[in-house]
Amino acid sequence: MTRTLATLCFAAVCAALLAGCGGSGLKLENLHGKVTFGGQPIVYGLIEFIPNAAADHKGPAGSAEIVNGEYDTKNSGRGVVRGPHLVRISAFEERPQPSSEDETKPTVNKPPIFSGYTIETEVAAGEQNFEVPESAKGFDLMKQNKVKPQLNVP
Repeated sequence: MTRTLATLCFAAVCAALLAGCGGSGLKLENLHGKVTFGGQPIVYGLIEFIPNAAADHKGPAGSAEIVNGEYDTKNSGRGVVRGPHLVRISAFEERPQPSSEDETKPTVNKPPIFSGYTIETEVAAGEQNFEVPESAKGFDLMKQNKVKPQLNVP
């Protein structure tokens, strides 16, 4: 499993766990829609809805798989609370293969087309479509946010 794929899986698990930590009485809305990249449907990917803390929006994160350019939080993910969100989208040319049960055999998957491309938007219930521009090709959220460690200099 590539490092980027492992990171995406970890992010999906974290989003699912955060969404499951509810109990606060927040109403989760189901979302569905189309996701395209450069005008073409994304073959396979992940869409995450993270409440925008900078806009003072709180609540659980939501997510869904993207299959053949479509997503539905009801079928393959977790709903979201209405309001401002950071929508993070990752896309692949094909669905990544699961890890082999034989740990000695490496799983070889193509790298993502882009990983964690972020769009700020207001989320409501129902249909919401997203277009990722061709300029996102090669984008990797994890590499974009790397911070150089500060030296401990007196």
